[in-house]
Amino acid sequence: MRYVFFFLFIIFSIVVQAQQTQAWLSVNVPIRKGNWEWHNDAGYRNELNTLTTQQFLYRTGVRHYFNEKMSTALGYAFFDTKVQGVVSEFGPENRIWQEFNAQINLNKNTTFIHRVRAEERWFSKTSVGESFFGFRARYRAALQRKLTEQLDVQIYNELMYQYQRLDWVFNQNRLGVNFFIKVGKSTQFNVGYTYMTTAQSPLHLILLGYTKR
Repeated sequence: MRYVFFFLFIIFSIVVQAQQTQAWLSVNVPIRKGNWEWHNDAGYRNELNTLTTQQFLYRTGVRHYFNEKMSTALGYAFFDTKVQGVVSEFGPENRIWQEFNAQINLNKNTTFIHRVRAEERWFSKTSVGESFFGFRARYRAALQRKLTEQLDVQIYNELMYQYQRLDWVFNQNRLGVNFFIKVGKSTQFNVGYTYMTTAQSPLHLILLGYTKR
């Protein structure tokens, strides 16, 4: 656990100095039976320095496991995001998503994980913009290593491009590290940090999550 405490110290140092820092809180409750799984996750995101709410989300879907190292999924998500520069206004987004996941064991304790995800995104009209549709393609590559029986660490990068208004544009890049703390056979917490590059300005993200299987 000393790795986690050292990591938290580094994160605290970043938050104190950074101007653009958000906290992303998530709860994941997948329900699996055989090779099929009902995906459920919800999230709350805020501007950490001011505690201003930035986004709520709920994502659901159906996942099929071909084996323990390969799966595919299809689902729906709803996001409600604060309109920048407007007090107390949120812009809804409806999303259909598809993804493919695969894992490759490099050795006894290290795994390479990659995910390809596509998203069809419908953004509602707000006071500062018209409604529009965007198609986003995402690729995430991660290296995960078991440190102890209760603790894993993961380093990852995810690149996203979006097709909107007849053009492909850069959307985001997320580079980060996550610690997964196992509590019993079916419960897990994660603590992480992500440096997110966007077309506007970079963001520092503090990730806190809970998973119950």
